[in-house]
Amino acid sequence: MPKTTGRRFGNVANRVIVAVSDALVQQRKTQYHLNTFVWSTELCYGIFLNSYQADELNFSKPVVELFQDVPLEAWYLNNQGYIKFPLTLERQIQQVKSNMVNICDAIIVYFYSAFELYLDSRVEHLRPSLLRSWGPLVQSLSHEELLQGVEALQFETVVKADICRLIRNLIVHESGIDLPLNLRDPKIEEWKVSLCKKAIQAKWGNIHDEKTIKKKINDSFGQVIGQAANEIKQARDSGKELPIQFFYMLFTFTNFDNLAFEIEEALIEKNRLPNGRIQKREELVRRKDLIVGEVER
Repeated sequence: MPKTTGRRFGNVANRVIVAVSDALVQQRKTQYHLNTFVWSTELCYGIFLNSYQADELNFSKPVVELFQDVPLEAWYLNNQGYIKFPLTLERQIQQVKSNMVNICDAIIVYFYSAFELYLDSRVEHLRPSLLRSWGPLVQSLSHEELLQGVEALQFETVVKADICRLIRNLIVHESGIDLPLNLRDPKIEEWKVSLCKKAIQAKWGNIHDEKTIKKKINDSFGQVIGQAANEIKQARDSGKELPIQFFYMLFTFTNFDNLAFEIEEALIEKNRLPNGRIQKREELVRRKDLIVGEVER
């Protein structure tokens, strides 16, 4: 089990440069753009809220009056002669606070699409012919080349990515339904049963017995849904109000990236390093032969 690292634990993970396919490099580029979008947006929102959420005297004033000196397209009239953005300051503050939910939802959907593009490019030839889509991943990524590769896929890695895929599906296909806030959500047990059944039907049943598969699925849900619930509690204890979507977004980045890298470890032939390069936490690199350099701190 990788040791716990990161700013919250007072240490910094060692990062190395690893050789990967161009497909993973492209996914990493998308991840970088989405990351910078999130944090730059949070900065803008934070500056606005820090400056105006206590300005109660101006709450009832239209934002077009308060910020008319700021050159924005929002101030132009629409083709019917009405103001495009007729909110008061109070409504604007409420909108900004709720925007992060929509942003996180959109990024979860966007990054899963980027991951599917990676799969299309890297392992389309390994997808079972009866599957028309990439989900469930415990089925679509069960080819012998992945499960018996140079460094085989880890079942838990695939399950955690599948959980993020299921969360994405709720956002896309069942708009308005609340995302799971904890492990007691009724959807969780349905998801566990379904993933267990599909994993056993796929070739994972040849690697692990049913009891082990169930345990690994339970542990994986704890590391995604359970950990998201823990993060919400910690945020509230420190005086912050963050939506559950925020942590699901972060886990979506992490779990799809980790799965993609394990696919690389399974498929890259020894002594034939590809030309792509990315940075990766050293403790997550099982194939030390893929390491081509270290990242200076």
